[in-house]
Amino acid sequence: MITSLTIKNYALIEHITINLEKGFTVITGETGAGKSILIDAFNLVLGERTSAEVVRTGAEKAFVEINVKIKNNQLNEFFTQFEIEKTDELIIRREITLKGQSRCFINDSPVTLTVLKELGDLLVDLHGQHDHQMLLRSNTHLSFLDTFAETDKLLTNYKTSYKEINSLLVDKKELQLKQHDLKAKKNLYEFQIREIDGVSPTLNEEVELNTELNLFSNSEKLHEITNTINSLLYSKEQSASALIYKAKKEIDLLNQIDPEVASQLKEIDNAFAIINDVASVAKKYQEKLHFSPMRLEDIRERLGVLTHLKKKYMLQIPAIIEYRIKIGEEIKLLENFDDEINLINKKIASSRNTITQNAIKLSDLRIQLSKKLEKLVSSSLGDVGIANSKFVVNNNFQISDSLPEHDLYIPRGKEFVNLKTTGIDNIEFYISTNIGEEPKPLNRVASGGEISRIMLILKSILANGENVPLLIFDEIDVGVSGRIAQSVGKKLKELSKNHQVITITHLPQIASLADTHYVVEKSSDKSSTTSRLIKLTEEERVHEVAKLMSGEKVSESSLETARTLIQAK
Repeated sequence: MITSLTIKNYALIEHITINLEKGFTVITGETGAGKSILIDAFNLVLGERTSAEVVRTGAEKAFVEINVKIKNNQLNEFFTQFEIEKTDELIIRREITLKGQSRCFINDSPVTLTVLKELGDLLVDLHGQHDHQMLLRSNTHLSFLDTFAETDKLLTNYKTSYKEINSLLVDKKELQLKQHDLKAKKNLYEFQIREIDGVSPTLNEEVELNTELNLFSNSEKLHEITNTINSLLYSKEQSASALIYKAKKEIDLLNQIDPEVASQLKEIDNAFAIINDVASVAKKYQEKLHFSPMRLEDIRERLGVLTHLKKKYMLQIPAIIEYRIKIGEEIKLLENFDDEINLINKKIASSRNTITQNAIKLSDLRIQLSKKLEKLVSSSLGDVGIANSKFVVNNNFQISDSLPEHDLYIPRGKEFVNLKTTGIDNIEFYISTNIGEEPKPLNRVASGGEISRIMLILKSILANGENVPLLIFDEIDVGVSGRIAQSVGKKLKELSKNHQVITITHLPQIASLADTHYVVEKSSDKSSTTSRLIKLTEEERVHEVAKLMSGEKVSESSLETARTLIQAK
């Protein structure tokens, strides 16, 4: 139950707080006074999109808050899903700043707009001024039937199997396209494989050949350098090795005189050994150096072949090797395509069996419950002034007696039924408003007022199966008056036995049935305009209902009629 609503700095409203009662609450007021602003404020706190324009002139932010009492663990699943602490009371708040920034809170903890919207859908069913026009669009009728039939579980199973078969069909199509593409490229790939294999490049071959080429190109210089190194370090008379050897002899003499000092010069032995080792390495490297004109020619020729291959494929050698592996695998894949397609066809056949079962279960439930919905709506039409009428739920399958070109179908008997994301059913509401007339689509037969009343009937029927505590109707009475208005009011009153019901109305017949009556008034001064909400006393209610009947000039007879209407509720 929604226990209170607080609105601050929202449009024309500066600050109001109303305590919401059980039963049937009516809001009246002159056109333009701000009744629709209340509905917009509810929409805001329930998670609908909005903009900074709703912030009252001169304020920094708009603020809407509702308090909710929860009973019978009705929100346990919501609390678990969004990891919110379970509680018997909720404070839901939303703020909008001048910059359009939105902040949402549940019990002072920030939440996302998505979470707020999810919670709002569980707490309030809001019927706006033009929502009845949904019934003019036949594509909305299935959702009404599914809500009534409580198809959630079967519909979820169906959608899972639809997603599976659709995914398999997409995979099959991609496989077939790839097979066709590979067949077209097979000759090219086989030629490229022969060409690349004819060259047989290896991963590091080009680097190794260039290194060897560099050595051959500089062999004379390398011979000269290593000869110089060997000469300086070892072979010539005054080489480093000879000089260190002489120094070593002198240190030996020093050792005979002052062993302590000589011990600190022992590292000369290491220096002598290192010099000799380096000279030996240079000598051996020099001995390995040899120049072969034939080998040089082979290297240059091989590098030329590799360069030609790189230019042709516009890739480096490692990438060419990878490409060769890839097209080799593609050729092998082509050889296995038939097996792959046969395998996926088996999966599709299995998936089609599953979706056939799910689709028929879902459709059977819809057909079964559509008959019940037909009876409930038809029996209520007279209550809202649409007598001698018959409501029909028409289910027109898209059937083909030959195998469809597309693959999204299931067999049903000797025919084939097209699959959609919502099942195999094409639901559309029909109505006959005169005895003997064949039912026809709602949008071709029913008037705006009749559509509005049929929507009220549907809302009433659906509400009986829902746990939504608050139902809000914004001018559901459009296009009705007199006795029919009285019937609509009684239907709303009946709804309020099990739900909180808030209705915005211009009709005295409906306002007179209220348990609680508010009036919206607008006032202005030199600098601003403000809307305020006033809870009426019993006597004030009489005057307001009389005003709805006769206008601003209320007569004694209209007051008396208003009292009679209110007392008759």
